[in-house]
Amino acid sequence: MYSCEYRNLAQPDGKFGLGFIRYISKEGSLIGFGHAGLGGSAGFCDIENRFAISVTLNNMSFGVESRLATLTLDTDSLNKFSKLGSQPDLPSSLQPVNIPHIAITLASMFNMLNFRRAIIPGATGHCSARALARYYAALVDGGMVPPLHSSSSKPPLGSHPHIPTLSSQNSPKKQQDYKQNQEDVESGNHSSNDHDTNTSNRNESNICDKILVTNPSSNYGGNLFRNPRIHDAFLDVGQYGNLVKADGKYGLGFERCTSKEGSLVGFGLSGMGGSIGLCDLKNRFAIAVILNRLSFTSFTSNIIDLVAMVDNGWIYDTPVHSDVEAKLRHLLVDLQNDILGIQVCAYKDGEVIIDTAAGVLGENDPRPVQPDTLFPVFSVTKGITAGMLHWLVDNGKLKFDENVANIWPEFGSNRKDLIKVHHLLNHTSGLHNAMSNLLKESQPLLCDWDGCLNHIAMSVPETEPGELQLYHSLSFGWLCGGIIEHASGKKFQEILEEAFIHPLQVEGELYIGIPPGKCVELCCFTGNICNLIFHRSYNMVLAESIMVIIKLDFVVPPGVESRLAMLALDIDSLNKFFKLGNRPDLPSSLQPVHIPQIATTLAAAFNMLNYRRAIIPAANGHCSARALARYYAALVDGGVVPPPHSSSSKPPLGSHPYMPKFSPQNSLKEQQDPNQNQDVESGNHSDDRFTKLVDHDTDPSSNYGGKIFRNSRIHDAFMGVGEYGNLVKPDGKFGLGFRRFISKEGSLIGFGHPGMGGSTGFCDIQNRFAISVTLSKLSFGDVTASIIHLVCSELNIPVPEEYLGFIKMGADAQLNLERPLIN
Repeated sequence: MYSCEYRNLAQPDGKFGLGFIRYISKEGSLIGFGHAGLGGSAGFCDIENRFAISVTLNNMSFGVESRLATLTLDTDSLNKFSKLGSQPDLPSSLQPVNIPHIAITLASMFNMLNFRRAIIPGATGHCSARALARYYAALVDGGMVPPLHSSSSKPPLGSHPHIPTLSSQNSPKKQQDYKQNQEDVESGNHSSNDHDTNTSNRNESNICDKILVTNPSSNYGGNLFRNPRIHDAFLDVGQYGNLVKADGKYGLGFERCTSKEGSLVGFGLSGMGGSIGLCDLKNRFAIAVILNRLSFTSFTSNIIDLVAMVDNGWIYDTPVHSDVEAKLRHLLVDLQNDILGIQVCAYKDGEVIIDTAAGVLGENDPRPVQPDTLFPVFSVTKGITAGMLHWLVDNGKLKFDENVANIWPEFGSNRKDLIKVHHLLNHTSGLHNAMSNLLKESQPLLCDWDGCLNHIAMSVPETEPGELQLYHSLSFGWLCGGIIEHASGKKFQEILEEAFIHPLQVEGELYIGIPPGKCVELCCFTGNICNLIFHRSYNMVLAESIMVIIKLDFVVPPGVESRLAMLALDIDSLNKFFKLGNRPDLPSSLQPVHIPQIATTLAAAFNMLNYRRAIIPAANGHCSARALARYYAALVDGGVVPPPHSSSSKPPLGSHPYMPKFSPQNSLKEQQDPNQNQDVESGNHSDDRFTKLVDHDTDPSSNYGGKIFRNSRIHDAFMGVGEYGNLVKPDGKFGLGFRRFISKEGSLIGFGHPGMGGSTGFCDIQNRFAISVTLSKLSFGDVTASIIHLVCSELNIPVPEEYLGFIKMGADAQLNLERPLIN
């Protein structure tokens, strides 16, 4: 042990002496030495007690013992049992108040091998979840043996030897005659008496010849049971109903599983602490959950709830990236009645931690929402449009303090010559109500890009530049869009593609105005149909719009249109806006009392293809949550392009073609000039305006060494702080194009932009966190707030102030109505 004079020959606090392992008592004193071998053999001695022992094993492989999970206790969870009252269906020894003590006792006992080896048919089963699930998968099919377990599960199920077949420890008598039993069992020889007894017993049942066949899974033609009413026997119903308590919890040996409506759905059994196996007969569904930390079982319930929702297709079946995503999916299940279709995606420290899709594409479209489904996100679009303008500033094409009229000469009319670029981004240009009348008076003009640019260039400001910050709900997009085209000399959508789509590799999942189908004439005709039915009831618009899409599918191969989520309204939620007073930060056209009608109008309009194809940079973004989250994940890191999106997300992000590059629906003039349309679709242009602003490497994501912005203070620019502070209202909600996100303590934590009805995208700079929520059922914002609150709280990062007003009180959400999500 190298004590005394040998102490300096080895590490004084090491595990080894000079060749021997030092053996320590539980009190920490040195008691002896020896050595252990791989597989369990060992020899050592205790010096003070002159004690020596050796154990030798001939099975050097790791066997059953090496695969045993050790039981532990979740004490806090188990203590919840103490708060329960008496249960009349339980014996006095098993009342809830006794459960914590029972769990402590059993966990200690069942961690010992002698208890684990004991045959206790009511309590000492040891199995893997896949074996237990396979058992119930056979039972749910009346005993039919399922196909072989998935080959991707390693090691393969059933590959371990089932040894020993019979335990020599079964009884004290066999322990006394161990040698004979061992020889008999190993050799296959049995005494004549045993053999005769076994034969007699088997002859009495007369089943031996019928059961023992070469393939053990071929019993009764691959069936474990011959009774065609075996389910009735398990549940004790039908002809077996007179054998048990009719309203009891148990059938014949199995616990009856009932739905929340009270109907009998299946059977199974649960174990103390949370392990369970059960099956649902109607849905041919079997599940097993096995865990070694004994608890109140809420964790098991969450798993079963979540898997059941995934199994029925409401939550799209994709891998769970993190614990917080598992909790989020459970929350979505709880909120299911308030959701039509939804996606949530989040990044933390550059990695995807959430990528969940749930629900259906529309009220009349039962197809599931998938990760690549495109949602209309309304004012979330402003955050992308603002990013495009920042990108042009970053590339030296314009300056924030430049007069807009210098870039866009036509804009200088009607007292707008002093409006600067930063006034438009900061919502202080005085044009907050410009174009707002289009929703009521001239809706078709919304789809005419050039017409809208001309219209807003002639508009008249209501206040002086920089005087008031009033939200520019629709005008923001055309104001920024006109600057983008005039400063770059390129089409709006081409800048979007060059700045963000290709570098971030989000092709096919982020549009401002979706591309048209291949049959342009039919698409135009479809647009006319949509215009004709627009003034009918909302439900009629929804139904006929879907009929039109179905007609298109016969002519146009499924493309962008086939992935669109249809908008719907949560009327009860939207009516909460009527309870609000006037908001001084909002223009007269966007006061809360008008929001329900605006939402109704926009939902009807934006369910029609001609509106979805229009370029409306303040409101007509269509994207998936994973594309939007990737955009903000890049922005939160100063423009650094994140690693490729999770490979478990199918289809892969960016795998859809971003085609055609330019829509022939861009303007009324282009619709009237088919030759020009052909030029746009083919990429041929008659002038030199369409040269690239930035020479990219072969890999489009390699801009500036993997960055889409070069400005080291780009965050300050987004939020209007630091050297950019003089360009914005210092106490305003907006920076330069982005909404400022504030913690409840009042500190600035990040930026982004929410949209009307609940969709949102934002990031937290300090915590390198980005999240997006896209949804199709427009509401007051309750669902989104619940999601943001859960995710931020689980990650221990600040919840933005505007989402803190939604406070859960019991079963109902009681809302702080001072700051709802109006965008």
